[in-house]
Amino acid sequence: MTLFGNGGYFAEGDHSGNHTITTSNNITFQSGSGDAMYAQFGNGGHGAGGDHSGDLQIVNATTLTLKGSINPLSYSQIGHGAATDTPNGTCTGHIDIHVSGETSLVNGRSAWLIEHRSTNNTPTNADVTFFTGTLDDDAANIVPATSTLLNADFGTMMSANLAGGNVIIGSTNGDMLVNGAFNYNQPNTLTFLSTSNINFNASVQNSHATAGNINIVSGWDGTSGLTPIAPGSPFVAFAPTDFLAADVNDASMTLFGNNQGSVFIGDGTQTTGNTNVFGYDPAGQRTHRQSRHSVDDALGCH
Repeated sequence: MTLFGNGGYFAEGDHSGNHTITTSNNITFQSGSGDAMYAQFGNGGHGAGGDHSGDLQIVNATTLTLKGSINPLSYSQIGHGAATDTPNGTCTGHIDIHVSGETSLVNGRSAWLIEHRSTNNTPTNADVTFFTGTLDDDAANIVPATSTLLNADFGTMMSANLAGGNVIIGSTNGDMLVNGAFNYNQPNTLTFLSTSNINFNASVQNSHATAGNINIVSGWDGTSGLTPIAPGSPFVAFAPTDFLAADVNDASMTLFGNNQGSVFIGDGTQTTGNTNVFGYDPAGQRTHRQSRHSVDDALGCH
């Protein structure tokens, strides 16, 4: 068992504290083959009931691997609480991950998690920001990934995270492929950012009645739109204000559409809130978008 945080195996009680890993090296969280041989970055742990709080940051890692094992009672997690013998109690705190190279998220019989987990409470004040160069689901692949692949497990987990706060997903070294559905009913904002193309091969749908925006930016410049959630805070939110006001006919405008980054949408829809799509050549159905090129149809809210 490895826990980078406060708590431990059946360590009952409240555990708090902010934790940061700052490194330019590779990071691996891999659970063991025995019972409760988990690897976790966060407060709590297997069976550790109580209220757990604190912000979690991984800054500047070269690669990141989360790998579950053959034992269903072990897991690899970034977040408070626990994935097995899940404790009661509240979980609070932001999760912020920055990886310059490849992230690998691999399930065995046990799971990987990027989320807080408790049995009886929804996380609060828990924004999730996840930036990576590329992403795959095979840590054993000797060929580096060339895209950021968001599979079904990733879509389900990030949809659940939207209950606790806003979610930003960024790809900085290749296309983003949305192959897993994001289906949720929350008032919080979901943002997809890619310095290249974004391909939607699965639905993205928020059914909340009154709020919950979706932002999509391809050919992103890598910084624009990100603002601190509070003065001096290292945690950020995404605001599309400058993108909505951008003059797409201005050849010097570099907020989006760089590298001819485009948005390709099949069926992704939402029922409420705004869908803001920014790219070189967004192609899809029913869209509120800013585009350097015109499109025949639009993707939007209905």
